[in-house]
Amino acid sequence: MQALNFLQFYDIINSLKIACNECPYTQINRFLAFSPPRIGQAYCKCYIDAEDYFADICEVIKRAKEEIFIAGWWLSPELYLKRPVGENLNNDSRLDHILLKAAEEGVRINIIIYKEVTLALTNDSYYTKKRLESLHRNIKVLRHPKDMIFLWSHHEKILIIDQEIAFLGGLDLCYGRFDTQAHRLRDVASENTQKVDGMFPGIDYYNVRIVDFANVRNFTQCTINKTKDQRMPWHDIAIRIIGEPVKK
Repeated sequence: MQALNFLQFYDIINSLKIACNECPYTQINRFLAFSPPRIGQAYCKCYIDAEDYFADICEVIKRAKEEIFIAGWWLSPELYLKRPVGENLNNDSRLDHILLKAAEEGVRINIIIYKEVTLALTNDSYYTKKRLESLHRNIKVLRHPKDMIFLWSHHEKILIIDQEIAFLGGLDLCYGRFDTQAHRLRDVASENTQKVDGMFPGIDYYNVRIVDFANVRNFTQCTINKTKDQRMPWHDIAIRIIGEPVKK
């Protein structure tokens, strides 16, 4: 914007002042928030631990009509959202399976995940990108940051479906996060076996205090011994929102 004379300059400054005074985002809002209270109702559901959270995400993705947005620090394509899985592994809650079905039905799926420092982390976001984008042209994955290492990581955990339902909180859609409120230290559904069935199949039977993830592409193999080692519980919270705050 360029002023050609003093009167135009005055008009521009005055217009900016009026806009700032009338904009709700420049006012002192409740709890010192940057945004004002939303007009309209919003419905929320809180979750403790991932069992119900992942299950609800699974069902909502299956009902998507137009678009799905996902932001995460880590995303594991072969993650089972419902447990126990069962020996035949034909569980229709595996993340890559339900995303593919949605894409085949015309749903646009856009995902942004953290591009990890490979010397320190084994997220293998490159595999996640290539695996999901190879499923269908409607699935797009962006890794961030693109070219340089920052002193921070992309750490949001958000999922939005059709700009109507949003999930957010502390739980990434990745290995090691699923748990029940019982926080069992062993996989009761597959006790005394190294099979990939049960509540914590394959790589999801995990304990970072013993050994961290190494090759996350080999998702059918445990990083620890189920018959000898205890798994590490994961305790976290999340929320589902339906209503006006989910809109653009």
